[in-house]
Amino acid sequence: MPVDAWTFAVLRAAAQVHRISSGAFDVTVAPHLQRLGFLPGERAAAWRATGAVSFADVDLLPGRRVRFRRPDVCIDLGGIAKGFAVDRAVATLRNAGVQHGLVNAGGDLRVFGDEQAIAVRHPEDPGATLHGLRLANAALATSAHYFAARWQPEQTLAAIVHPSTGQQCAQVRSATVRASSTMLADALTKVVMLRAEAALPVLNHFRADAIFVSAGGEQKCCPHWHATLEFSS
Repeated sequence: MPVDAWTFAVLRAAAQVHRISSGAFDVTVAPHLQRLGFLPGERAAAWRATGAVSFADVDLLPGRRVRFRRPDVCIDLGGIAKGFAVDRAVATLRNAGVQHGLVNAGGDLRVFGDEQAIAVRHPEDPGATLHGLRLANAALATSAHYFAARWQPEQTLAAIVHPSTGQQCAQVRSATVRASSTMLADALTKVVMLRAEAALPVLNHFRADAIFVSAGGEQKCCPHWHATLEFSS
């Protein structure tokens, strides 16, 4: 099927992060999110066999065409498209002659021109600041349980799950990634949420940095952010 140029650009970026992360980022996770009630659709029909569908079942073809190798492939670009929208907004502002600014779309943001002070929310208290940093000509994205969660009796369901199993991520409560583009930072937060320190090779590949809070509340940086952070008391 033919798709819009912007849609194809997002899918191409998703394919790259999927490949470099060995499948930790996978936009075919949509059926799991349907099953959990985060996306509309028939929950019973949304369940799939473990590992049955992945981005390997999606072909990106010349002429901005997309082919699904299986009829049950269902994609969700929610983990990357918002970052792309921020990047497009920044490009529009720059093309209009704006030299300095910040575009923020609910935690996915990009600073261009002059340096800006940024505060990152605390995962256990979204009204409080976890840490602050200064950002210039770079992008930042955060994923956390407080941004996308559903509460059911005796449990909290998060919208970030392991693509192959549909299991909730349990290692990390909040992940913030600094990268060259907001689209990339947006996608990489999901890799850090699922992999914690094991995401370091992926971050290094994309020349990105991450700050995350483990399930036990420990704050960790990888690989280069220690000197630029201001941690709250």
